[in-house]
Amino acid sequence: MKALFGSITALALRFRYLTLLMVVVLMALGVLAWTEQKQELLPPIELPQTFVLAQASGMTSDEVLEILTKRIEAELANIPEVVNLESTTTNTIGAFITASNDFGINQEKL
Repeated sequence: MKALFGSITALALRFRYLTLLMVVVLMALGVLAWTEQKQELLPPIELPQTFVLAQASGMTSDEVLEILTKRIEAELANIPEVVNLESTTTNTIGAFITASNDFGINQEKL
């Protein structure tokens, strides 16, 4: 095995320009194959979630919770397709609510 790699190295050093030409041709073929590839690695995925961001400024976290978060959660809970609600309330952002539903439901209609 050592003799095989030694002879390949000797030929590559002896025919430098041919070796460089082969490397450039292989790189060009690789770029060509990459641009011609029609494979979709990341198909479009529609997540069964709706995100609601309600911003509030100048309010405490408790005020945001009472005025925004609870009211929005109550309205979202009335939608029959909504399976789960998760919310985060802060005084800097406001209310961030995630409404989860089952797969297969039209997100735009929901």
